[in-house]
Amino acid sequence: MCAGKEKERQEEMRKFTLALVMTLCGCDSIDIPPISTTTTTTTTSTTTTTQPQTTELIRGLMASDIAQMKDVSIRKDDLRILREKGRYNTIYCPLDLAFVHDGQGVGVARPHIGAGRTETTVTDLAVKNINFIHDQGMRVMVVCGNEPSVRKNWSYLMSGLGFKKGLKNTDLYTSAMLEKEKKCLTDLLNKCGDKLFGIVLYLEPSVSSSKSFCKELAKHIRAQGYKGRLYSNGIGSGEWAGDATLDVRSAPSKNSLNAWNSSGASLRRNADGMTINAANAPTLIPQLTSKLGPDGGILYFEDYKGNAAGAGTLQDWMWEYNKW
Repeated sequence: MCAGKEKERQEEMRKFTLALVMTLCGCDSIDIPPISTTTTTTTTSTTTTTQPQTTELIRGLMASDIAQMKDVSIRKDDLRILREKGRYNTIYCPLDLAFVHDGQGVGVARPHIGAGRTETTVTDLAVKNINFIHDQGMRVMVVCGNEPSVRKNWSYLMSGLGFKKGLKNTDLYTSAMLEKEKKCLTDLLNKCGDKLFGIVLYLEPSVSSSKSFCKELAKHIRAQGYKGRLYSNGIGSGEWAGDATLDVRSAPSKNSLNAWNSSGASLRRNADGMTINAANAPTLIPQLTSKLGPDGGILYFEDYKGNAAGAGTLQDWMWEYNKW
């Protein structure tokens, strides 16, 4: 039945019901709202889209190593405490941290994590850990590409770069790299897109060529049917304010309290230059968590990211001073 005929039929039924009710109750008038003619269109996509979106602010923690941990179960109590006591609702995690690989990187990289991705795919380990975070009641945000580790000359310890030695940050944003990154993102969405609240396009890209690169990634992600949050995390020459037509929002890392407070970004996160520790947490964390961006904020703790000695330990100061 065409939409016009169906609308007429529904209106006739409304009038008949109105007359019947008035007769039975002896009323002179009664109000039955018109039947809505709004239709819902369902679009089928080749990929699984995100969790339902919400206007609730992001109250996030950058748990750097969690998506690549070989034994993520040790974080179960941490996530409960963060959620219940710290009022965190989002975990943000990279998928391509440098790690001890084939005997290389001992004493430099994390030994307790494995590959979160290859050059073109997301690993089963990362998918399992993303599902774990989600199952603990947390929203999940991820980032696949990682420029800071390349700037540290750790490309030979990064599975997403094929463990290639000597790569520079300017090597990351070529057409060949773009195609590989697109394939990895497609694989991510196919495997666990329904668990992802948001995707950061690249971790702290700092060169100008990264802006067009990230825009192409955003176009690709939207073309897969993903409706979740997309953020630009560029810094320096790579800072990109985003794109309204693609719903890409800005989230550059901030290295000082002044930069945090004056930021016009949608989402705020402290970077290495603004270290939060046990000594400054009582004064710094309340200031950060009481002044968020329009989308919220993410805290990053050097003491929780893990290092060559193993996984970091959750400490009370990481949650007890939150004002959000």
